[in-house]
Formats: sequence, structure tokens, C-alpha cells
Amino acid sequence: MGKPEEFLGTMRQVAIGVAKKDFESFRGQAPQRLAGKFLLLVDESGKIAYVNPANLKIHKFENTDDALEGMKQLALGINNANLNKIKANKETTKPAVASDKVKFKTDKDNNDESDETATKWKQPIQGLSTDNLKWIAEKYINNVLITNGQATVTDIKSVFGIYALTVKLSTQEEPITSYISPDGKMFFPQGLNIEERTTSDATTTEETDDKLLTKQKPEVELFVMSHCPFGTQIEKGMLPVVTALGESIDFKVKFVDYAMHGEVEVKEQLKQYCIQKEQPDKFLNYLTCFLQAGESTTCLVASAVDTVALDTCTTTADTEFSVTKNYEDKASWLSGNYPRFNIFLKENQVYGVVSSSVPTSGFGTGTTANTNNSACH
Repeated sequence: MGKPEEFLGTMRQVAIGVAKKDFESFRGQAPQRLAGKFLLLVDESGKIAYVNPANLKIHKFENTDDALEGMKQLALGINNANLNKIKANKETTKPAVASDKVKFKTDKDNNDESDETATKWKQPIQGLSTDNLKWIAEKYINNVLITNGQATVTDIKSVFGIYALTVKLSTQEEPITSYISPDGKMFFPQGLNIEERTTSDATTTEETDDKLLTKQKPEVELFVMSHCPFGTQIEKGMLPVVTALGESIDFKVKFVDYAMHGEVEVKEQLKQYCIQKEQPDKFLNYLTCFLQAGESTTCLVASAVDTVALDTCTTTADTEFSVTKNYEDKASWLSGNYPRFNIFLKENQVYGVVSSSVPTSGFGTGTTANTNNSACH
């Protein structure tokens, strides 16, 4: 980097975005996870701060000259021979310099421009590094999407013009894959390759497209994966409503036609299917317990489930729907990643279900309708 603006542009490119409220909460001392990181103060015209890894003290730079001088004082000395031995990070070899069309506001811009003009300035997309995107995704998942455990983004890679995230949840063994836009403004819990979904799924909707099925009372069918953190959140939200409505609705939990959270999910869904089918009076108590405890053994006892009858049912259902067979046949897995779970295959095709936490809701007395909502990982 030969110019001050190139230096500042590169710092912005590798920095982690921090909101003003979060930055102020640090009170000059950053948490250990930010040691050695540049921080992009997104609410302060793109100003930069640096966390000294030696003592976690935050150094805030007001302008380009301040940043350059500050880093000279904090940097370690190195000669060219040793510098050339270090491999450059491909993501940061091209400086991210603000252009004439899209750039950060300076303090002078703040003074000279009207508020209306100021709102047109935007942070450049290339200013978000993969570290920045990982940080944004982790914060969103932990603060908004899950209430139990901790999510960590362990890997990020570019696919189809966006970024695929490998997310490890402390509450489950298998990692999940979610997606984020390059500017960090859109998060996608799940993505499916459209070319791998057969067109036959859509043809079965003819059964319900012409008219709504007439029923004695509304049906509410909730399609989830038993270990999907987003699916379990909607279950927790639905259960109080289901309890309050009681016999006035016909409520069923059903499962998406593939599993994303390993063998433990496949086995749990078999259990829930059988409890709901053969011991329906125990099901809501069991499900409530499972959503809180995250495991079944304690909840089977607490809900007084007949485990002998349960084992018989799961064995029969496993054979009928080839659950274990599909799990062991990786050649049949969706996208090569997710085993098929075909107990509710027909319903998945009729409603066009492609992800977890998709409720099929009843509207009005004597009718059934469906609507697709949020996705899961």
C-alpha cells in the first residue's frame, strides 16, 4: 500500500462492522474474540478502530492520517526479506478504495451537505470482508433466531454470487448451512438448488388448487424438522395457541421430506410421528418437554409415554417408509447432503413444502388452506 487512502481502504475491507451501541458498550476494552481486529464504526461515517491484541485496548482513528500514524506506533517492525516470506491473503491484496460513486462520508461532507443528500451515501459492498460477514451472521443468529445455546460460523465460502456459511450450534452435533448476501443485509437460513427439485412436486398441487378441502373444523399442520432451531422456535410459539384453541382445531405436527441434522433428527422424528399417531393424548406434553430439554429420554418418562408401544410403532414405520434405508443410502440424499424422510412425502408435494417451519393453516370454519413461511437450518 503506497498511499494513505489505500491503507484506510484496506483497513475498511478487512474490518468487522460494529454498531455504535455495541462499540460504546465496550468502554475502551474489547472482548477477547476481537483481539487484533479492525472495527468499522458503521454509525460514524466509516471510521476505523483497532483492538490491540496485547491488552485488548481499543484505538479509535478519526481520519486517514490518524490511522496511519496510530498503526505505525502499534505495528511490529519487519524487513523486506521476512515480509516476502509471508503469503498474502487473496481477499485483501486489492485495496478497497472509496470510489466517486459509492464512498464513505467525511466530517467535511457532514458539514457541507444537507440531511437529504447525506442519506444517499452508502458503504461500499466490497468493504465487507468474510470475517465481517461471519460476525454479522453470528450476531443475527444468536440475538434474533435462537434462544438456547450458541451459534458459531466456522466456515464461509462464495457460491452462486452469495456466501455459504457453515454454522455450528452448541445444542446439536451436525453443522448446518445458511447463506448471507455480500453486503450483509440479507440472511437466508436455507438454500435449495432449484435445478435439483423435480417438476413433479408442483403437479400434485392440482388436488387443492381448484378448491379448498371441506372439513368439519380447521386443520393446522406444521411442517418442521425436529432439530431445526427455526422450526422449534415456531413450535414454541404455536403450542400456547394450540392449547388455547383445544378441540376447535385439528392440529398436527408433520415433517419436511428430508432431514438436515443427522441421525438423531431422523430417530426423533420417528418417535414424534408415532407418539402423535398412537398416543395423541401424550403428544403435546411430550413435545413441550422436548422443546425445553432438547432430548427425549426424560420427556418420555415425564409424559408417561408407553415405550413398548412406541418401539413397535417406530419399527413398523421405519420399514414402511424406508427411513433407515434412506439414511444409509447416501446416493439418494437431497443435494448429496440431506437424507430423505418420506413419512409425509405426499403432503410435502401437495403443499410445495421445501423447508422447515412451514405452517399449513386453517382459515375459517370447515376449510383447509396452506401458506409457506420461513425456512430452516
